[in-house]
Amino acid sequence: MPTERIGAATGHPHAEATSTQRDAKFQLIANADQVTHIVCCRDVSWQTTFCGISGADSINPAAEVFCTMCLEAMEAMSPGCVSALVKVCPVDNLRCPDEHDVLLRSARETDPIA
Repeated sequence: MPTERIGAATGHPHAEATSTQRDAKFQLIANADQVTHIVCCRDVSWQTTFCGISGADSINPAAEVFCTMCLEAMEAMSPGCVSALVKVCPVDNLRCPDEHDVLLRSARETDPIA
């Protein structure tokens, strides 16, 4: 499973921000059992999943159940990428960013502090 890829799961809308906070782009969740869609780590907005769903609003780094359509789309773009030991992006065929870099971006994308 592509565990270092960020899963963006569609779900609940964000709560309203106070005057000292802004809405975080995404809500951080930890639900291993939730079917989670996958986005490209390098995608600018993290809004469109590999299976084509738009408007993802949460990041689920604990995901263990991934959308089959996302996995199939990734495999169609770059055969073998899902099961490869070294993760290579199916979009640009470059090595995926380190998990540390992806987690830092996740933190920025879910931070409600302005």
